[in-house]
Amino acid sequence: SKIIEAAIELGTPVAVDVAFRCLQMGSNLSRVSPALQAQLQVTTPLQAQLQDKRYEKLDALLKTGEWKAADTETYELMIRTVGKEPGQGFTAEDLLTFPCEDLLRIDKLWVDHSNGRFGFSVQKEIYRNLGGKLDGKFDGDSFSKMIREGHLPSDHRLPIVGNLFSRIQTCEL
Repeated sequence: SKIIEAAIELGTPVAVDVAFRCLQMGSNLSRVSPALQAQLQVTTPLQAQLQDKRYEKLDALLKTGEWKAADTETYELMIRTVGKEPGQGFTAEDLLTFPCEDLLRIDKLWVDHSNGRFGFSVQKEIYRNLGGKLDGKFDGDSFSKMIREGHLPSDHRLPIVGNLFSRIQTCEL
């Protein structure tokens, strides 16, 4: 409870992620202090509040068309979601098991704010239309053709991008 409360009070993106993960790991509210439980019952559930707070910066950047900064923020959100630090890379497993709720939320923000020009689902469809398969394997030919279209978010353009497209397909189902 104290960690969650302190992280919420601090309010930085990393602190909010810590609070969110603590709540996820101990989702049993009996582990949360009675005072925090009472607060949760009065307001929107804490998990929803934290989830919204995690995406505030990305939403603001996309609303103003700051695509490059939004691209960086997307990477940072995603890397923190898999429990790593900015600067680290994704493994195939990170992307194949990426939480659907988070992946679909990021995608929706990109698609909505770009009027359907950008987003993982947009990239996935372009990749598929160019012959790429959603089997988690990398198709370099299809991938190199798609770089001209739907190129954002782009920090994830790695040979394991096939895993990301496979995951978004699974999450959309």
